[in-house]
Amino acid sequence: MSVDATLLALAGPAVALAALAYTIVQTRKKASAEALAKIEGKVEAKADAAVVTALAGRIDDVTHRVTKVEDEIAHMPDRETTHRLELSIAEMRGEMKTLAERMKPVAAISERLQELMLQEGRPR
Repeated sequence: MSVDATLLALAGPAVALAALAYTIVQTRKKASAEALAKIEGKVEAKADAAVVTALAGRIDDVTHRVTKVEDEIAHMPDRETTHRLELSIAEMRGEMKTLAERMKPVAAISERLQELMLQEGRPR
């Protein structure tokens, strides 16, 4: 059996499994939404107007704080960007080491020229 035939044989069950998972998630989501709506109805029926106002104010405060945090996080680099920065820094370290090794002969030449100039400038 070729690879294509194997993939085609597995595609049907994979699609069925994905459809089953989607159905389960949607059913749970719908059940949760209905339960939440039922609980909200009970809470609204029993809640005091002053308590609701106080809670609404607290919810507004928390919502504002969450929005500020989300805004700050939106400007931060993601994992991929951080990884690329790390790789770039590692590459730059390697280039700096190479550059330092290449500068050693230039420094030696500079020292020899300075010594030569000092010797030529001295009276004999």
